[in-house]
Amino acid sequence: MEERPLITEREVRGRAIGQSFERGEDYLEGGYVENLVLRGEVLTAEVVGSQYEPYLVEVHFSGNTIAQTICTCPYDRGGDCKHIVAVLLAYIRDRESLAERPLLATLLADLDAEQLREVILTVVGGQPGWVQAFETAVAQLQAGVGVGGETAVVPKNINTEAIQQAIRGQMAQYAPSRSRYYDEWYDSDDYPDYGEALDPFVEQAVACLDANDAAGALAVLEVALAEWFAQVNKLDDYHEDIFSDTASECLEGVGEVLAEALLSQDLSSQSKEAWQKRLRKWDDQVANSTSIKIALAALEQGWHYPPLLRVIEKGEITNQGAWEGESPWFADALAQARLRVLARQQKWQAYLWLAEAEGQIRLYANMLARLGRTEEAVAEAKQYLVLADEVLSLLQVLYEKGEKTAVFDLAAHHIARATASWQEVMLARWVRETAVKEKQTQLANQVAAFTFYCSCSLEDYLAAEQIGGESWPTQKTQLLAWLSQANYVSEAAEIYLHEKMLPEAMAEVAKSHYHHSSLINVIEAAKDAYPDWAIGQCQLQAERIMDAGKAQNYDVAAKWLARAKPIYLAAGKAEAWRSYLDGLLETHRRKYKLVPMLRAVR
Repeated sequence: MEERPLITEREVRGRAIGQSFERGEDYLEGGYVENLVLRGEVLTAEVVGSQYEPYLVEVHFSGNTIAQTICTCPYDRGGDCKHIVAVLLAYIRDRESLAERPLLATLLADLDAEQLREVILTVVGGQPGWVQAFETAVAQLQAGVGVGGETAVVPKNINTEAIQQAIRGQMAQYAPSRSRYYDEWYDSDDYPDYGEALDPFVEQAVACLDANDAAGALAVLEVALAEWFAQVNKLDDYHEDIFSDTASECLEGVGEVLAEALLSQDLSSQSKEAWQKRLRKWDDQVANSTSIKIALAALEQGWHYPPLLRVIEKGEITNQGAWEGESPWFADALAQARLRVLARQQKWQAYLWLAEAEGQIRLYANMLARLGRTEEAVAEAKQYLVLADEVLSLLQVLYEKGEKTAVFDLAAHHIARATASWQEVMLARWVRETAVKEKQTQLANQVAAFTFYCSCSLEDYLAAEQIGGESWPTQKTQLLAWLSQANYVSEAAEIYLHEKMLPEAMAEVAKSHYHHSSLINVIEAAKDAYPDWAIGQCQLQAERIMDAGKAQNYDVAAKWLARAKPIYLAAGKAEAWRSYLDGLLETHRRKYKLVPMLRAVR
């Protein structure tokens, strides 16, 4: 057996935002993680959630690093969701004994063609809907798209039939069916994503554009969108209602790619007229979607729209930007599509004028930096860039160009004016590590402190400690003072444990009955010096579950009591332990599921 990836709870905590880590702990303690399996460097599991079907989680490792995490839940608020956190924690706590199986590629490697055919026919034949999934996968390959959506090749000749078949196969799951009833319920965050059928072909079109094959990109999108809208027209009433509510999300990003493809070639009047007719028809079907409107505006204005020409040819910049009157709500998306075309064509001055005119300050500053106009880029950023991700983007461009002085000047300027928030964490960590690398000690110290103020995490505390040097004692006092006022229970407890400040750690975890991992760590650290407190915390956690009658969590209650028992015994309180457990058995004697668990702990 190969060495299994080694990760820490601190790393998992650093990947989660808000309450995701604490909720993940709850899910793990509640026994919601099932079928945890490691296949090579891929960890899979099912997590019982609010839906009838469990959420599926995949974690891809690269050595001892978490390379990618995937969950089928709709969470999109940044960081890992609670289901991923629960799976990662389950792996950490069961790393040595969890099930390990060979990769699918390994299983299939020694099979000949006839054996492989037999396996496929056997598996597919026993699973309703799998034949259709295989048909879709084959069609995607024939259309030049790898299975799973990865672009296999950039096609010169478009396989129209294969694209249509792939779209039909993906959309067929939403077709009317006798087994589908209109009282079927979807959580508002779990609506089906009809746009998934388009995703592989949008990616293929992007690959075509990157290869300067605008005609290929347009051809792929034309076939895919025509078939997709044809299938949308076949949706039953139930799915049609959902589609009308989610059309904008389904087509998100499509319009920008289509606009870029239209703007990247000189269409004949006949082709332009055909595309106008097509786009207006699609726009009628998705009246609330911005995507088609972006493409339609790109087609109708082209590069000869007078306000646009005044900007990109003469540099005439006004408050109206590249518009005759008030700009539409999709002006930013269209401007970005135009800028990508100008960048590919290396029309740098036109790019800068348009970016400035349309208020695309991040892109404007980044291009100045790429063109070697560093002072202008930094001045623009200092005056206009506020968001951390925008500033970080420019800092990275400047660093790639070797403009280290400019990097640290802009970084210091931004951090001096920024407020401590999660949005600043990624920027601050990058600046901190870069300053250390470049031996900018004073800035590294300042940014290390700021990073901790943003996150209050043990990771950033340890980084500040490592960087601090002689100034660390003073800085430590300041960081701990900040921590005492922040509302980060788990993080504070872990830091107090690191500093061997047991009373502070105990007070912190006692604030909430969540944060199981931190509570367990504090109990382990405090059980010898403060046995009564440690026992009391274990009992409190167990009694909350038992008194509430949460039968599905009785095993968790039993685990808390199992933690309390050795602490009782080590403190010379064996009789008190027996008396306490006898009292629990009497109190909960009618809970048939709980009583055997209590007897087992005894």
